Amino acid sequence: MKTRKSIAVAIAAMFGALALLAGTASASASPTAPVNQAATAASVEDGDVGATAHDCADPRDWGYICMWEDPNRGGEKYIHHDPSTDYSVDIDGWDGDNEISSVWNRTSCTLILYDYDDFTGELLKVRPQTYLANLELNGHDNDAESFIAKDC
Repeated sequence: MKTRKSIAVAIAAMFGALALLAGTASASASPTAPVNQAATAASVEDGDVGATAHDCADPRDWGYICMWEDPNRGGEKYIHHDPSTDYSVDIDGWDGDNEISSVWNRTSCTLILYDYDDFTGELLKVRPQTYLANLELNGHDNDAESFIAKDC
């Protein structure tokens, strides 16, 4: 048990060091920060495919598409995307490809999820301002590989 804890501490320290080297660590970060905020070491900037520090519920997130690896906005947030910058996105292999389980379309666009890269094999359409907490209920858990925002 002690060894597992030591390994976990070492891994956390490694990610913290990587965050400092990459310039993604926040000067205001504290040991009491929520887990999803502390896990931003591997994230990319807002508006890109990748995780961010918040859960897409902030009013500043209106106009974004957000996707998570687990139901109910759980696990890693892989997508935090502004469709005004790009209407179509291939979800990269290490950034949620075949891992999406919940979606929040906070845009005025209709979101179309696809089963395959390059926008083929339409899975389902997500209406504007719609939150799908569990894609397993739609029969599409861990299927999405790309998406397009239409009719914005």
